[in-house]
Amino acid sequence: MIYFRFSFKKSKSTFRLFPILASGRVHLCHAVLYNTKLAQVYIHKAKKEKGYTVEMLNLQMPFRMRIAVNNSYYLSDYQPQDADNITHYLNDLAIYNNTLRIPHPYLRKDALEFLNRAADRNDEFGMVDFAIRQSNGDLVGAIGRFVHNGLDGHADEIGYWLGAPFRGQGLMTEVLIAFTAHLFKTTPLVRITAVVFTHNPASARALEKAGFEHEGTMQKMALKNGVYYNCWLYAKIKGE
Repeated sequence: MIYFRFSFKKSKSTFRLFPILASGRVHLCHAVLYNTKLAQVYIHKAKKEKGYTVEMLNLQMPFRMRIAVNNSYYLSDYQPQDADNITHYLNDLAIYNNTLRIPHPYLRKDALEFLNRAADRNDEFGMVDFAIRQSNGDLVGAIGRFVHNGLDGHADEIGYWLGAPFRGQGLMTEVLIAFTAHLFKTTPLVRITAVVFTHNPASARALEKAGFEHEGTMQKMALKNGVYYNCWLYAKIKGE
C-alpha cells in the first residue's frame, strides 16, 4: 500500500487528470494506491501535462492490517520507506545462504521490486505478505504465504526472514505462532508447511518451538547456483 501526495500547479487548461480538483492554482491530491504500477501511470500522465508540476511524497499510510506478536513487535503490510531496512538487512550472507531466491549483494532496486511484488500480491490475494515491525514501526523482517493452491486451498507453504540483530531472541518463534494462528483463523488452511535447508538448524528450532513437526528430509529438494541441497519439511496442522 502506497500513499502518494501529488502537488500540481495549474495552468489555464482544463485539469484533466483529477477533475474534482479543477479549481484554484495549486492542487493537492491525496491518493491511496495499493498498486504501485498504477501510481507510476498517474505520475507519468501528470508530468506530461503542460503547466503542471508533480511532487510525489511517499507518506506513511494507516496499515490495512496489523497482527500483534507481543508487546514490542507486530505484523503489518509494507510501506514505501521499508526499502531502506529491507536493503540493509538482506545484505547478509547468512540470509543469502539460507534462502533460495534472495540475491547477494542485495541492492535497493531489489527492495523496490520486492515491495512492488508484495503490493501486487496483496492486491490480488488479500493480505498474504507481511512486514515484521518493532513497536516504533521499523521493519526488522518479513513473513508471508506462497498461495500455492489458491485462496480456497487447505494447505500452503510459508517463508520468512529476520534481520541479524533480532535473531536468537525467540522473536521468530513468536512471529510464527502469531502468523499461523492468523492463517488458521481467517483462511481455509488446515495445513501449513515450511521448507528449511538442512544446514539451517536455527530456523528448524524456531519452527519446532512454534508447533511445527518435522515430517522428513527431502533429498536434493533445492537447486541453487548449480548445487543441490537437502531440505527438511516441517508442517503445522490446525487443531494439533
